[in-house]
Amino acid sequence: MKHWGKSAVIMSAVVVVVLFCACQNTRQDSAVAVIGGADGVRRVEKDFGTYEVPDGFVEDAVYSRQQAGKWFYVSQADEKKLARSRKQFVNNISVNKGSCPYSVEEHKAFRSAILAQLMMQMDFFATRVANYEAGEVTGGGSFTDADDILYTFTSNYKIDGIAETTTQHYIVGNQKFVLVHETARGDSEETDRAALCIAESFRWAD
Repeated sequence: MKHWGKSAVIMSAVVVVVLFCACQNTRQDSAVAVIGGADGVRRVEKDFGTYEVPDGFVEDAVYSRQQAGKWFYVSQADEKKLARSRKQFVNNISVNKGSCPYSVEEHKAFRSAILAQLMMQMDFFATRVANYEAGEVTGGGSFTDADDILYTFTSNYKIDGIAETTTQHYIVGNQKFVLVHETARGDSEETDRAALCIAESFRWAD
């Protein structure tokens, strides 16, 4: 990973979904298309760009159908668990495109908007949610393999006493972004690597 001016942002919060002020998700309904792969990965094409999914991870069609414009990936082992029962948590990764009012040159303002939303969420969870235990949120910046700006925020917290982590990778474009969102419990090294692979390998469509 290529890092630039990496800094940590430590906050007491639980962050499940980041919703940007003045940013809206856009619907993307393109089908999965595999356009080749090497070294244990396959490159998947959507209408907004392409990214690599590591060997051992598959798209979960049920969750992907339930949320239009968002694609979910799980390990093959967890997909087998879901085939037996969908009433269980498995580590998962989602990918979707969104829009925002910021250009690439305004990426610091975009970062500030993310942090402002995280602060609002801290207050919300602190006053409205009784079954969680707040943890830390760390943030840093780097670049994708295509040299696009990549922001990453990792949140650790507990829900009903169960430790959970969300890691959110934002690939910055001109008034648009792609969010690679990982939610995990327990040993998440395999899912961590898969989410980072997807984020770092992302390339915008021409």
